[in-house]
Formats: sequence, C-alpha cells, structure tokens
Amino acid sequence: MEPCHRRHRSIDFGRRFPEKISPSSGFTKRTPTRRRFAVPCQRRRKGNFTNQYIITQDNTSLRIIPNEKIAVYLHEFSSLTKAPQYLENPPKTVYHRIVTGENGPIRQKPRRLRKEVAAEVEKEFRNNVKCGLCSVSDSEWATPLVVRRKKGKMRIIGDYRLLNAITERDSYPIPNLQDSTQNLAGKTVFSTIDLVRAFHNIVIHPDDRKKTAIITPNGLYHWNRLPFGMRNGPSSFQRFINTVLGDLPFVFCFIDDVLIYSNNTDKHNEHLKIVFQRLTEYGLTINLEKCSFYVSEAKFLGHTVTKDGFQPNDDRIQYI
Repeated sequence: MEPCHRRHRSIDFGRRFPEKISPSSGFTKRTPTRRRFAVPCQRRRKGNFTNQYIITQDNTSLRIIPNEKIAVYLHEFSSLTKAPQYLENPPKTVYHRIVTGENGPIRQKPRRLRKEVAAEVEKEFRNNVKCGLCSVSDSEWATPLVVRRKKGKMRIIGDYRLLNAITERDSYPIPNLQDSTQNLAGKTVFSTIDLVRAFHNIVIHPDDRKKTAIITPNGLYHWNRLPFGMRNGPSSFQRFINTVLGDLPFVFCFIDDVLIYSNNTDKHNEHLKIVFQRLTEYGLTINLEKCSFYVSEAKFLGHTVTKDGFQPNDDRIQYI
C-alpha cells in the first residue's frame, strides 16, 4: 500500500489509497462526489503526541481540527457544513419589516452592465429564484443593482440608499463585547463560529417584499429573504440569532459571529453539542475555514479573548 504522509492523512472509503496533504498548508482539494470521514493521525511535538483530525466540508478544502470530539460532532451534524438550505418554515420565524410610512414607491432606472457581467448577474438571479431567495417581480419599486466581488465570488447588492432614507429605524440592540466581561471571567476553553450567508435566513414580511425590488437591464426581482445593504438588517438578524441561542448562558452572539466559552473541556463538549443542535434545528450552516474550536485564546471581533479577559489584537493597535 502506498504510504501515508508522516504527519497527516485522509482516508477516502471510495478509493484504495489515501491522499496526501501538504504539510505546509494542511489543506487539499476534495471532489464533491466523494465522502471522507475524520480519522486520527498522531504528530510528535516537543516530545508529546497530539491528535489531529481531518474534517471535510462539501465543495471546500479540508481542515485540521485538534480535537476528537469536534470531529464526531461535525459528522453527527453533517448538515452544518453543507450548502445552505433555507427552511421555509423555521421553528420560530423572525420577519424583517420595511416600514416606510406614507412615502410612495421609489423608482430608479437600471444601470448599465458589461455584457459578460450582465449574463453573470442574470444567472445569479435565476439561481436565487430557484433557491427561493428572490422572485420575479411586478413591483412599483425599483432599486438599481450594484455588483461586488469578494474573493472572486459575485455578490449582488441593491443600492438601497433612497429606500433606507425613508425606512423607520429598528431600535433592537446590538450587543457589546465589553458587556460580557463578567460571563467570560475564569473561562479557559473557547470556540468561535462563523455563519454562512446568515442574513438569508431572515424572512422578509410578505407585505414588504416588493419594496426590495432590484431592477436589472433584463428584468425586475424582489427578495423573499433579507439581502445585504438594507437598513435594520443587523437588528433583524440579531433578533433572530437571539431567538436561536440567546437563552444559552455560555454563548455570546454578535450578529453572525458566535463565541462559546466554558470552564473546562468536558463542559465545552456539552456546550458545543447544544449549539450545533440549535443551529441544525434552524437550518443554519457554518464556515469551517473561519471557525476555531477548543482554543485557550480566541480571535473574536478584533479582540483576543482569554481567561484573563479580552484585549485588542496586535494588528489593530500596531499603527497607534
């Protein structure tokens, strides 16, 4: 049998031989038609052995997770790492409202797009309509389109500045990390979770959906789920995530960023399982590449969180 790499290995039960992983990056590509499982590999570090577990995520890279329990949980709650599946009827629905009072419809002209960009935009909208994120519209409202790219991926955003200007503000509070100082005192084990396309889990109230209409050179579409760039979007999602995890005393949620803290590893195992159950129940998914598990120092909201409290990251203060 072909030997595994001396540091890391990944077992694919659909193949005869394991694939090698680069020791410098710790990542390798996977094919979406294959299914891999987490398997332990031992690595010597300063005379001690530490287990490393290779976790796979659909259509993404592999990730090294330094804990056996998290490998088991991610296999048990496998939907957390799959493509987002937005529930039509979540356990508790939080609607996003767009209250404009007596202000009439705002109609703007479409903006010109290059031919190749326009084709890509229409393809993206067709996919969103198929997923139920938006619908073909006959709205009296029309907001022009803005195309943004993040890490090579297209992000469709409406230029909602005029709509936002006439929308009443939602005063639902956004938490401050400094308010959680007492809860973090003495905690030694931390995990951070980043949610994938979190805002799309918020349902726009049926009476307000036509106000979100985006006009393109080839059509008009309105959103059924909360898009980016809308006023009160953060408040609506904070209300939603507090519905999902707000009653858990070992969790701090800042919009789509989640911090879990515990006194010891055994307690952290229990806390992570509860959080994963809740996220699965509401159809939420996580970005493994931006998550960290079972760490003593967590990078969270530009701060380093430890048992002694939190302080700004060095890269935030080096220019001061």
